[in-house]
Amino acid sequence: MKDFKIDPDSPFGKTIGFTGDKFFGWLWRKGNVIYISFIESKHQSQGNFRKLVLDIHDKGFVVKVPTPFARMKQICESLGFKHKTEKDNIVGAVEIMELKAREDK
Repeated sequence: MKDFKIDPDSPFGKTIGFTGDKFFGWLWRKGNVIYISFIESKHQSQGNFRKLVLDIHDKGFVVKVPTPFARMKQICESLGFKHKTEKDNIVGAVEIMELKAREDK
């Protein structure tokens, strides 16, 4: 599968619940991993991000959040994400929050 950017309301975005009525921003797919690169909820504290992550996870994807801000770290921790550091060829070591695919648990 080719790597690609996921915009709200794109065909793939709709299959995972990433819709323009709930979110600004974009995600990125690399194989079996969905990176939550830049995202903002239009309706904070209503569970839309939690539902998005769980829907992506239920479809068998690994979910990763690179360099999360403090609030995003707290949200990710509450969803069972684990802290990791990954090497990036451009910027070096990158902090990642990762929720492994169900079969990897």
